[in-house]
Amino acid sequence: MKTPAHWLIAVSCLLPAAALAQTEPKAEPAAPGASSPAVPQATPEPALAPPAPRPPTPASVRNVPYAQFRLELPMIQRNVLEACRGRLAGLAMHVEKNILYVAAPEKNAVEVHDVATSKVLQSVGDLAQPSGLLHVPSQSRLIVSNGANGRVDVFNVNEHGLLSRERSVMLVGEAGPMVFDGAADRVWVGHGVFVSRLNPATGEREAEVQLSPSGRVVGLVWHRGKLLAALMGAKGAVAVFDPATRSVAARWEIEGAGGLGAIASDPANDRVFAVSRVPARLFVLDGSSGATIATLEAPADPGGAWYDPTLRKVYVSGGGMGGAVGVYEQRGVNAYRLVEFTRTDAGSRTSLLVPEHRRLIVACPGLDSDFGRVFVYQIGP
Repeated sequence: MKTPAHWLIAVSCLLPAAALAQTEPKAEPAAPGASSPAVPQATPEPALAPPAPRPPTPASVRNVPYAQFRLELPMIQRNVLEACRGRLAGLAMHVEKNILYVAAPEKNAVEVHDVATSKVLQSVGDLAQPSGLLHVPSQSRLIVSNGANGRVDVFNVNEHGLLSRERSVMLVGEAGPMVFDGAADRVWVGHGVFVSRLNPATGEREAEVQLSPSGRVVGLVWHRGKLLAALMGAKGAVAVFDPATRSVAARWEIEGAGGLGAIASDPANDRVFAVSRVPARLFVLDGSSGATIATLEAPADPGGAWYDPTLRKVYVSGGGMGGAVGVYEQRGVNAYRLVEFTRTDAGSRTSLLVPEHRRLIVACPGLDSDFGRVFVYQIGP
């Protein structure tokens, strides 16, 4: 038991420290005009651009209220393409008529499909493994790229959405993805390691530029005045093409990506979405530097990627492991999350986002004794 003397000794030991604390000099306030040490500040993440308004839905399309569904990506139609077997490739939509154009490479044809009635209105043959399709409403034309011989076929689209051939243009290599340059009224076509600009009205080829020494262009998208080309090669890469100078301005090598299968763009927030096939990954890239912002799991064997600026969501379709569509939510300019994988069917790589219809369409090949099919999903309000 401690005696009073012990307590006195303990208290006396604490007194010097207390006295020192009381006599320690206090910091003086800075003199007027004197600078203080800079405190590092975290760079705030830029704010997301406002959602884009949804384009008006044409009278030919009837959607039920999205609120009645309890699914992220509800299937609202499952249409069969009669007499169409094998894999399916590019898709294009006549927005006003609700007519879907489907490339059927193994049939060497393009199927003209009425989505509302699930009927094939026309089958246009004499093609060479059609790969890409591009509908140009301002010109009433459908452009078809052929993978077997590099030919690009230009078709007139009549008032019923039916096709008649106008002309053909020959290119070197496997003709594939296409984008429309509305400012110049021209079409850019990726073929092999090249990209060419065509005049659909005359068939004249006005430019041909090599983008890469090897690989193949598998996707094209406009981004802030530049043409971005997704390349299929040993390593995932994006070629940045400047149409003004007709030269490759940059090449983005994506660390950890195999050959790319699809590409999409969010120009308002300066973000690019590149999808690697092996491994199956979605890479979110800075649209100015190509730096990787985020990496997320993607469906196996991806072949389609789309960004919806109204919902701020990314959709990636893949045909491997039974087929799926990956839905990703954009929570910030640098923040993304996988919402879900919606199961489709084996081989369903190709897809098409139709924002005017609030729909995502996925092409399913006709395997074994099945005919080809198109799955129509509603993407939201």
